[in-house]
Formats: sequence, structure tokens, C-alpha cells
Amino acid sequence: MLVCSLPAVSAEIYKWTDTDGRVHYGDEAPSDSIPEFKIKPPPVVTPDSASPNVQSEQQHKVKQRKLLESFAAERREQQQAEQERQRMAAIRQQNCKTARTRLRSAQNANLIYDRDKQGNRIFYNKAQRKQYLLRLRSEVSEWCE
Repeated sequence: MLVCSLPAVSAEIYKWTDTDGRVHYGDEAPSDSIPEFKIKPPPVVTPDSASPNVQSEQQHKVKQRKLLESFAAERREQQQAEQERQRMAAIRQQNCKTARTRLRSAQNANLIYDRDKQGNRIFYNKAQRKQYLLRLRSEVSEWCE
């Protein structure tokens, strides 16, 4: 079909405007009183002339793939950040629970003690007990707030 249409494409087409302002097209030249305009035929597309479009399309696909990859990487980073946030929240919650339990036990205990290097008990006096409870309260406020 393309071979059959080539002679028609190479034929000259004329364009002119008549005295009433109407535009006419034809394959024959207009009368002598009307100036002649030749319309150029559309460019013939060959495989060589189509290659810039193919390259452009390939470049577009490469850019699109890179963009999709960057979106996927960003999504993975956000998921990892969310998982890390959840992990830290769980650690914080566990530390809060532990600190509250230790404070409650210390407040309810009659005697508080530590062990020395030989494993002997060393009991706290009132001042040491007060310091120990203050430290436990600060741990609760650090982890639970």
C-alpha cells in the first residue's frame, strides 16, 4: 500500500484563496489571476529518521524506570524507619515497665541492700535509701514519659 501511495504523495498540491476569502486546495494550478502556493508534501519517514524517536522513547523508559526505582527505595526506607520506630517504642515500653516494677518493689521493701564483691549484703541507711528511690523515680520518668 505504501508503494502505491508514493506517487500520490509526490504530486504537487496547490492552495489558493478566492475573491470571497474561501481557501481552496487542488492538484491543478489556479488561474493566472490568483498567486500560486505550493504545499510541501509531508516528510517521508524512513527507519533512519525514526531512530531519534526510538532513542527518545528508550530514554523516557530509562528515566521512568529510574523514577520507579527511587520511589521503591524511598518506600523501603520509610518502612525501615517505621519498623525501627516501632522497635524503639517496644524497648521503651519494656524499660518503663521494668523501672516501675523496681520502684514499686523498692517502695514496698522494708530493707534495701546491695552486695559487695564477696557477696555479702550491705544494707542502705535512710539517706542511701532516699537516693536510691530518687534514682528509680528518675528512671521511671525517663522511660515512661
